[in-house]
Amino acid sequence: MIPLVLLHGWALNHKIFDNFRDGLQRECVTPDLPGHGRAPVWQSTDMTAHVLQGLPQAFDLLGWSLGAQIALQLASAAPDRINRLILLSATPKFIRSEDWPHGLALDSLKTLSQQFEFNPSRTVNDFLGLQVRGDSAAAETLPRLRQALREGGEGEPEALRAALHWLEAIDQRPLLSSVHQQTLVIAGQYDRIVRPEASKSLAAQLPNALYLEIPRCGHAPFISHVDEIRALVQEFLQ
Repeated sequence: MIPLVLLHGWALNHKIFDNFRDGLQRECVTPDLPGHGRAPVWQSTDMTAHVLQGLPQAFDLLGWSLGAQIALQLASAAPDRINRLILLSATPKFIRSEDWPHGLALDSLKTLSQQFEFNPSRTVNDFLGLQVRGDSAAAETLPRLRQALREGGEGEPEALRAALHWLEAIDQRPLLSSVHQQTLVIAGQYDRIVRPEASKSLAAQLPNALYLEIPRCGHAPFISHVDEIRALVQEFLQ
């Protein structure tokens, strides 16, 4: 059985998957993204190629948030190595535009970037709070997010800043037709960072995707609704 690679989101690290991974009947590979956690900052301009270098020759792939966008890049770039694809809280385009009403307002991301320059740690902490807003299990989910950040490391400001710039610029819609892996797209009903409409539109543009929306769920479904998401993932992979 090939391993399952799990890619985390912005400003976090591999520890975010500890509880979710422990219940999976699967070998899991949980790298830190470049410059996140305690991973070194990448030196080249191609983050996708850098991430791919450290992964198994063949694998299933789960990406969450920023990790989901990187997963899409990997699935398009290396279709012979990636079997199935799972995207949590995923969008092909983070910023709203005239032809993409599902994104975040550019001003909101600019404000986040400015706050990060002034106080990185506080900005990341506020961002964690936004991830659980509206979630029925917010009180239990936020401490787990903070614990993962403490245990796995906060990452390098240089890398987090670069990732924010990448999120501002990226538009993956042109590559979606080239992602032919069987794909499971999961969204939270009350996600305040990636609107479920964005994930639903993403799934509709992928050739072989199934879309599922979790009621009363925020941005981190694999933590707040861990048993439900784990069961869905295991069923999909089997």
